[in-house]
Amino acid sequence: MPWFTRLSRFGDVHYVYSQAAENSCGIASVMMCVFKSNKLTPGATAVTKEEEVYKVYGDVAGVNYDGSAYSFATKLDNTLNKLNCGKWKAEYVGPDKVADRIVKVCGKTSGFGPTLGTSPIIVLVGWENQGAHFVVVDTVRTVFGSQTYATVCDPWDAQLRITKFSSGADFKYSTGQTIQWNLEGTPQHEYGNRQNGTANGWVVHKI
Repeated sequence: MPWFTRLSRFGDVHYVYSQAAENSCGIASVMMCVFKSNKLTPGATAVTKEEEVYKVYGDVAGVNYDGSAYSFATKLDNTLNKLNCGKWKAEYVGPDKVADRIVKVCGKTSGFGPTLGTSPIIVLVGWENQGAHFVVVDTVRTVFGSQTYATVCDPWDAQLRITKFSSGADFKYSTGQTIQWNLEGTPQHEYGNRQNGTANGWVVHKI
């Protein structure tokens, strides 16, 4: 099963999708945004199939897309707009503005416990050793009024990573070790080595 249940240290549950193809992280991120946007909406489709979203993306981009090539933030917003989950926008805000945009879109939840009604945002991370990767941030937490954490849903290995960040600074992301159990099976991919990166300025979010 490509969907995985993840419990954060803050006591809330997140569902993370494991991308099927080598370069389908953008499509997988779209699927997670559809789910997180529609899961509480009566009559709305929350769970989509990767191959079906390939076709929608391909129609938007004017290509025959199968997950073997990179996807682009500037096409992911209109892909989401065709999936009945609200109105979405892709924008380049610059690396130093990503952290602030995450907070603006997701809002902040303080303390511990379940969260409802938060809005996800797709963030494009540029790796230090070349390449880039789409991830989804769906919750921002503040703890004891001082530290701020983003809950990052990574479609490569379907893991949830709690990432500390600060407003006004670059958003750093690392694929360090996690302690999540794979109750639903095995994710499609794993990180062989730790990857470190920084959000490069592109985000996709609901408006």
